[in-house]
Amino acid sequence: TNEYSGDCTTTSTVIANKIQEEGLRYIQAGHNPIIIKRGLEKARRVVEDYLEDTKVLFDYKDEVNP
Repeated sequence: TNEYSGDCTTTSTVIANKIQEEGLRYIQAGHNPIIIKRGLEKARRVVEDYLEDTKVLFDYKDEVNP
């Protein structure tokens, strides 16, 4: 998988940076940081549930020893 799509570290870094930028922008605009944190936690749970529901398991033993 890494050969074709990478390990997603760059993608994760870009997403985390954007979340931080937008969070700070909202806080600077006067929004409640606790409400923002709760929203981020809710979004995290939604993403985790989606990933759990759509994951595909592979057995690489057959590919390693053809």
